[in-house]
Amino acid sequence: MSFPIGPSAVDDFSKGWYADVSGNLSPKFAVVGEVGGTYQKDASTQTQGALTNDEASDITLYTFMGRIRVRPPQNARFVPFGQVLFGAEHNASNYTRTTTIRIPNVSFPPSTITREGNASDPALALDGGVTIAVGWVGVRAQGGYVRMFKTTDADAFRFSLGGVYRF
Repeated sequence: MSFPIGPSAVDDFSKGWYADVSGNLSPKFAVVGEVGGTYQKDASTQTQGALTNDEASDITLYTFMGRIRVRPPQNARFVPFGQVLFGAEHNASNYTRTTTIRIPNVSFPPSTITREGNASDPALALDGGVTIAVGWVGVRAQGGYVRMFKTTDADAFRFSLGGVYRF
């Protein structure tokens, strides 16, 4: 759920986090569970003549998914993988618009509209990447496509770079 601000607003959820845990079933297959969060805050002020609109939005999106990761036969230091994950996403949004009319010698109280929303719906992720390992630690580069169904009915591409710790 999003409420764009201004005439050229773009839904850009570039701030967030991601964590996953996996357990090997065999040299080629692993079970994986992931959780992630992303956030967007935006605000703008537009004035036309005596009318001023102040708008603000605050959106959070969390994903909770799991399923199977597939790895081809690999070198222990360089491990490419692909995964299909299914689960749920939960989003919460707040939007506020305050309109003020300023006319000399006339007083109007500001008018405020507030919308809030919460939803939890199914989500699907198709990801791929590579883990480069050095002993018990490593680096993972990953990218993929996420589809959030029903209320949000949104598509997203995600990219991440992070550390890997093996136990």
